[in-house]
Amino acid sequence: MGASDVLPRGGDLVAAVRGKHPGGVDAFVDAVTTYEITPFAGVVKDGGRIASPTYAAGHGPGRTDVVHGSCRETLGRVARHLADGTITIPFGRTYAPADAATALQALATRHTRGTIALSIA
Repeated sequence: MGASDVLPRGGDLVAAVRGKHPGGVDAFVDAVTTYEITPFAGVVKDGGRIASPTYAAGHGPGRTDVVHGSCRETLGRVARHLADGTITIPFGRTYAPADAATALQALATRHTRGTIALSIA
């Protein structure tokens, strides 16, 4: 989905990012931290975005903590982000339900840019 670098777990993450991108990056997705606020602000450019599934994105504009679970509050927040454009989902291709097998084959056999979706009325 457009990631240019995937960094290994451990070590000084801010230094690793700044070593490859001295001016910072446009966006940073945290996928492995623990439940603590990590100083990710140091890896993004001014106005950069940070997303984390573990409440480690921090607070403020461009910071999104996306957590799992079916909590009404979380689903409401995600719905608001989708509605206001904070979160967008790029669709690579949409298939009819009758073509679900073709969609799964495409997903398994080639790189896709964006989400593969089934269009259900």
